[in-house]
Amino acid sequence: MSKLIVNRIKNYLDKTFKGKIDISDLNPKISEEDKEKNFLSRALSAYSLTIEAIADVETAALSITDGFDDNGIDAIYSIDLQKLFGWFSQNL
Repeated sequence: MSKLIVNRIKNYLDKTFKGKIDISDLNPKISEEDKEKNFLSRALSAYSLTIEAIADVETAALSITDGFDDNGIDAIYSIDLQKLFGWFSQNL
């Protein structure tokens, strides 16, 4: 993928999800670069929910579960909890 396309994706994720995705669980001592990488990973998971599950941006951002003890699951989103139908997201 070209640098131009990667920068466009990064800019879209920043514009759409900055301030909406919780990163307060990150160690305050990690570098700004690592914070940005973590944010982008979470934002990409949220973005995938807006596409695949047709979730709105705010709901997708709140669906992020990414952390250290999440067993590899980055987001959980359910349309109907009664039917347990939903999406799981994992970035590789």
